[in-house]
Amino acid sequence: MTQEGERLVTGEFLGLFLVFGADIILVVVPLAIAGIVSGAVAVAVTALILGVYGGWLGLRWWRLRDSAEPTQPNPLETLKDRYAAGEISDEEFERRLDRLIDTEREERATVDERSKERSNG
Repeated sequence: MTQEGERLVTGEFLGLFLVFGADIILVVVPLAIAGIVSGAVAVAVTALILGVYGGWLGLRWWRLRDSAEPTQPNPLETLKDRYAAGEISDEEFERRLDRLIDTEREERATVDERSKERSNG
């Protein structure tokens, strides 16, 4: 979803905040000081604007953080890719595929045993 080097605060984010958020705050606060609007309204408007932009910033940070986490390569896909590229022979592919299947069966059996132990214990 995100590209390498994508920044947390984009030009779009900063521009919208300056055009709408900061400008509204700069209008509401003097109106509250002059007594034209109540202080509660000024605080509420400021909190709403900062909350919206803070939420947007938090969401971007969360998405960027999740996209930056390295994913482990799928061993089966790696094996298929190497076979398709001609890096390994038919026999080698079959041997490694059997080993992967055996490993997966062993892992499932271990997980199943642990689940049974937890439910019985």
